[in-house]
Amino acid sequence: LFYQTATGSPFFRVRNIDVRGIVRTPAEDIRRVVAADTEKEGVWNSDIAALKAKLEKFPFVRSAAISRALPAGIRVDVVERVPAAVVRLKSGDHLVDAEGTILIAAKDEKEFPFTLIGWDETKSEKAQTDNLTRLKLYAKMVDEWRQFDLTSRVKLVDLTNIKEPTATIEDSGRPIAVLVAKDSLGKSLRSAIEAVAGKGAKVRSVDSAGLYPVIQYIEF
Repeated sequence: LFYQTATGSPFFRVRNIDVRGIVRTPAEDIRRVVAADTEKEGVWNSDIAALKAKLEKFPFVRSAAISRALPAGIRVDVVERVPAAVVRLKSGDHLVDAEGTILIAAKDEKEFPFTLIGWDETKSEKAQTDNLTRLKLYAKMVDEWRQFDLTSRVKLVDLTNIKEPTATIEDSGRPIAVLVAKDSLGKSLRSAIEAVAGKGAKVRSVDSAGLYPVIQYIEF
């Protein structure tokens, strides 16, 4: 009885909630959940496991470690999920992390200059494996095309067929599909852009996976 009375006293009422490790998750949202869960029980008697489970339902929270800072504090150390790409799903464009976890709807994501299409939404082991391969290839594209200063020319990348990655560029106001070489993403895209410069109104697509870009023209 003494223990219950002591641990439930106002002395252990939560007055400080310290949140660490967050970038995309609003600190106030986490504090709100912690405060609601600990209001009645106080620091000492709060159900830490249940609170942890609630916090890990936030889209960007991969894990949350919760500790008591007696007598009146709760500390929350968060490890967040890091977005790795913007992918196009049936429900719209979404951020995903490097493990293929769908996070939230994408808005104006300047970190990712173009969208990945071809994401396999089926719940299978093969789909998961293929999607992870798509993410690695996407990351390689962003990295190489930034080195070649080409990211602004790419509107989206189609990785439906992982063996034949395709980028959509624009020239003369028209979208042009470019098949790029997986082992030479930067050079193959640059050669395709140079080959179609000023000819976009006549070009349907470009195969730039070989030694030289092969242009397919629109038939009039």
